[in-house]
Amino acid sequence: MLNYFNINKRCLPNGALVLKLFLILIVMNSCKSITRISDRNLKFLYYHEENIIGADFLVFHKSFDKSSLYYRINRSSLEYRKSSEEEPFVASVNLSYEIFDSYSSNELVDSLSITVFDTLDNDKNAHDAYIKDFIALNIPSGTNYVMKIDLQDVNNKETRKKAIIDVNKTEDDNSQYFKLYYEEDSLIFPPNFLKKGNYTLKYKHEISEIYEVSIFKDRKEIALPPFSEKGIDIKDITHDAVFQLDFEKGIASLQIEVDGIYRVSNEDNAGFYVYNFYDGYPAIVDDYQMLLPLRYLSTGKEFEKLLDYDDAAVAVDVFWTEMAGTPLRGRKKVDRFYDNIEKSNKLFTTWKEGWKTDRGMIYSVFGSPDHIIKNDESERWIYHGGWEIPRTEFTFIKTEIMSGMHCFVLDRKPEYSDIWFRMVDNIRN
Repeated sequence: MLNYFNINKRCLPNGALVLKLFLILIVMNSCKSITRISDRNLKFLYYHEENIIGADFLVFHKSFDKSSLYYRINRSSLEYRKSSEEEPFVASVNLSYEIFDSYSSNELVDSLSITVFDTLDNDKNAHDAYIKDFIALNIPSGTNYVMKIDLQDVNNKETRKKAIIDVNKTEDDNSQYFKLYYEEDSLIFPPNFLKKGNYTLKYKHEISEIYEVSIFKDRKEIALPPFSEKGIDIKDITHDAVFQLDFEKGIASLQIEVDGIYRVSNEDNAGFYVYNFYDGYPAIVDDYQMLLPLRYLSTGKEFEKLLDYDDAAVAVDVFWTEMAGTPLRGRKKVDRFYDNIEKSNKLFTTWKEGWKTDRGMIYSVFGSPDHIIKNDESERWIYHGGWEIPRTEFTFIKTEIMSGMHCFVLDRKPEYSDIWFRMVDNIRN
């Protein structure tokens, strides 16, 4: 018995009911001076609070001039209230966005604020866990943009969700020109983590062409420590397999059969990426996946000894109870470490599992930054420190790995050695 609507859809319920129950406010602004995104603290990007709205977003370009923001909001993360005994339970969410032509721009290209309402009185949505809809965007082609999104639960002001989306309207056939479905009307939102099975891929218009699907197996190398002279070489990444994908009237069937990264592309265009490192990713689903990240916390000799065990579960137990000597009361540190590994997978997956990347390495050991400064070329993470850990900054440089895919490479420095080992010791002991 769920019902939702917003002003964007022009398919509202009975007008009298709307006037009686709701007041919808739309505020649209353009060309208005405002604080640049590069001057804001973006710690919300990687900081997962408990009081956060479960929501996902996807930008889709129907054509060079027509784009849309698709969103889905998890109903279970919202608070429903009744204005009186006779009225239904209602949730309301303020959704707003700002679009700039770069992180350093203070001129708005477009902005919007709407209120989305959801009522418990409509059987057709009774089994749907999400509020789903889309908003038309006013963004011309020929340049890239940055969109900042803000959701706030009207019934609980402390519950909200913020997001940043890089909008790509310069590269042909990038991921924002495709929509992926698992079942009919079951749209998949980024970051496109898939399990094995058959999927429907829809292009921006009704093409009948053959595209190429390249499969890249997961890279085994993990990020080197921040004090290393250099990181892992990411040049000359080549595919491990290729097959053809036939689009008919803009629709193709994509079969995910083996583990790896799948890139759908036409010639040298940016392409559309999906990920299947293993079923259950980005979660840690077995003991072997608990073992591998321990490389960040162990010496080379310790880790070689752990790999010699036939049973990964035994190896993990040996590390935490014997090598690290973590007592039962220190279990919170263990849980926090693996929680950071899973979050790294969700946040930083690109050419390999998220925890193996430079940002994933720092996040796994240090946790979420206190302050994030982001521009078009880099991210700077700041940890304020405390009585046992000094203030520390890390800079990650945006680097293209292959067409349509970028990662952030850490600017390594020898002086990180001391803080790294102090943080590792803090987790181990």
